[in-house]
Amino acid sequence: MKWSDKLVWTTLTYAKLTSLALLLVLSWVNGHSEYICKHPSRFVSDTVLVATGVAASFAAVALMRGHSAMILEIAFMSFFLFFAFNVLRELAGLNSKEQKQSPVLRPLLVVTAVALAVWVAVLAVKVAAPLRPGSLAIEAMVMGAFMATSEAYIAFNHGESAGTIARTFAMYFAGSAIGHVALQRAGFYRHVFTGRRPSAS
Repeated sequence: MKWSDKLVWTTLTYAKLTSLALLLVLSWVNGHSEYICKHPSRFVSDTVLVATGVAASFAAVALMRGHSAMILEIAFMSFFLFFAFNVLRELAGLNSKEQKQSPVLRPLLVVTAVALAVWVAVLAVKVAAPLRPGSLAIEAMVMGAFMATSEAYIAFNHGESAGTIARTFAMYFAGSAIGHVALQRAGFYRHVFTGRRPSAS
């Protein structure tokens, strides 16, 4: 196993654990349940749409890459992971413009996200996995459309202005599309579709 493969696997593992831990703590500290209590149907639709969008995105990528046998497994895991993610994100108050945030935890979450983005960019340069000319652009647009639609829907349900909703859509579309390309370059999908941890040999 190349050193870069080890770094990709370590990054994925600790990024998930760190993000989950920070969201759990932030959810416990903030306990933002006002939106959930006032608009339970909106909250459920937000969460289902986020989870469905991510699941559909990864399922589409699996299909386009000829991994049709893994579609159900990837979609199932993605759905429940991001279902839980949006529940924690709402409880943490990250979806609310009114909720006061912890002066320490939220900046820490932002710093963690920025650090992860920078590290993925470094891995993309070091690993330099093939970019799959042609199909990668389609995958990126599909990924961006699903992610951006769910985030724009959440912004709409939370009473954001039309301008904010449009900016949210544009930001998540661009971020998700670029992120997809960076993850491909960093070798992320090689691990997703092998379904196992790389050996040390």
